[in-house]
Amino acid sequence: MSLSPSFTATTVTSELIPLMIRILSPDLRPVNSQLVRADERATLAKLMHVMTTLKLGFVLDKNEDGKLSYKLEPCVCGAEERG
Repeated sequence: MSLSPSFTATTVTSELIPLMIRILSPDLRPVNSQLVRADERATLAKLMHVMTTLKLGFVLDKNEDGKLSYKLEPCVCGAEERG
């Protein structure tokens, strides 16, 4: 029995995107770099490795109100948004 018919692009995307977003959103404290604990540094290093491997990065973006924020590029969005 082959498993490939069970895994469509939509199914795989809808299952993996939430997990990827969770991996890309670790719980890190916004503190001065001198106050970062060793475990936080390790988490950040793993995050940077994952982002580099997947060719992901943050780009400074201005929203409609003129406020600046960082946006993940390329966009990692759910299957329902890919349309």
